[in-house]
Amino acid sequence: MFKFKIEDVEEHCSGLSDEDTVIWLGIANSSYSKLKKEETEESICIEKAALKANFHFSKQESVPAMALMFTEKEVALKFEKKEDEEKVTLDMVGYSGGIIKDHWWWDDLAIDLDGVSLNAEKFPILENHDTDRKIAFTGKPIVNENGIVADPDTTVFLDNDLANEFISNAKKGFPYQSSVYVNPTSIERIDKNTEVEVNGLKLKGPGTVFRKCEFKEMSVCVFGWDSNTSATAFNKEVNIPVSFRTGNKFSEPRFDDD
Repeated sequence: MFKFKIEDVEEHCSGLSDEDTVIWLGIANSSYSKLKKEETEESICIEKAALKANFHFSKQESVPAMALMFTEKEVALKFEKKEDEEKVTLDMVGYSGGIIKDHWWWDDLAIDLDGVSLNAEKFPILENHDTDRKIAFTGKPIVNENGIVADPDTTVFLDNDLANEFISNAKKGFPYQSSVYVNPTSIERIDKNTEVEVNGLKLKGPGTVFRKCEFKEMSVCVFGWDSNTSATAFNKEVNIPVSFRTGNKFSEPRFDDD
């Protein structure tokens, strides 16, 4: 049974022709079905599916910020006793270099580690990508065969309640996850029945490769970032390249599920 019906379209994307309404419904319902398999919260499934369908008819080269945040690994802390002090070291892999399967916006996705730009000397570590919830900061992350990794030697925890709570909870074994936020500057769209190599792996289309991207921040999360869509970061749009590269040609982005 389809979640979105004709009478729902006007609420999310007004002024469509009858033909475009059918296309919008196809994208939204296909995306919604994919999201429900991940057991994501119902309201977030609806929001994401509508956003993806709306983008098909947008004249803006932008995507919702939530489509640029990727949760993958569990965060770990190491505790060492040194005289009267306890040294806390962060072990945090933001992205392992693997293929993120069946992403709600990008299909199968990989971030090309050779194309990651680090355009600052220090980067924030937040909670749930919320700029009001600061945990720590780190020097330039290490980008190698292990992925994008916070540099434990340059990570400094802040002296605030959030950081202290995070350290205390992690010490007791609470299963925090890590998540990265990147802004792509070169995107390769992989068509169906096409295959490309990225990070030593094969990615088969339909899918997407961020061939170049700018690293923004890393976050600790409870259940990914889905539980906090009120954070400022989730409500903005981010500009992306005007054209997507498919093979050696440039083409308009496609987000249908054909």
